[in-house]
Amino acid sequence: MEGAAVGAHFDSAHLFLDLSGGQTVEFPLDWFPVLQAATAAEREHFAISMDRQQLFWPEIDEDVNVLALLSYRPEIDEDVNVRALLSYQPETVRQ
Repeated sequence: MEGAAVGAHFDSAHLFLDLSGGQTVEFPLDWFPVLQAATAAEREHFAISMDRQQLFWPEIDEDVNVLALLSYRPEIDEDVNVRALLSYQPETVRQ
């Protein structure tokens, strides 16, 4: 699944990522300990990067890479450290 983030929202147990193609993808909130511990107001105050591939919560200093999150396959990557996955930063291509 590919997509650009256009929004995010929460319930008591999930992060819902809204994508530009109209899809909404659900993730367990316990994958994001900082977001899980945050207040509802802190969770709702976030920014989306200009390329729509990064979500950032400035008040709690948390960010999520959309591509890495959408690429995660728990049935394949059972031993992947989720925190490392969510903090994935692609390398800059040098010309």
